Amino acid sequence: MSATYDVFDLTTSEHIGSVQRKFLKSIVKDSWKLLDVNGNQYGELVEDSIAILRRFIPFIPAKFHFAIPGHDGITIHQQFNPFIKKSLLTIPPGHPMDRRMVAA
Repeated sequence: MSATYDVFDLTTSEHIGSVQRKFLKSIVKDSWKLLDVNGNQYGELVEDSIAILRRFIPFIPAKFHFAIPGHDGITIHQQFNPFIKKSLLTIPPGHPMDRRMVAA
């Protein structure tokens, strides 16, 4: 049981890929498959290890990383702010992942 979401570029209506939630793994910590336009998995988006603690203490900032074989990881660090949601995104220079998928 999992949900799959297609990702489109709204300016061109181009289908750029999909993300699929890993249901059982996401109970403990968020985990998503990154899929290309043909539905083939090329990587994962994974929440870091203190996720279970964050389920009970919601103001602990989240940290995610994109795991794509053969490439340095892209990270997203959520920054705690009680009024607005802010995150710091770090993409290594020359990383091949489509920036539109990162933004999705």
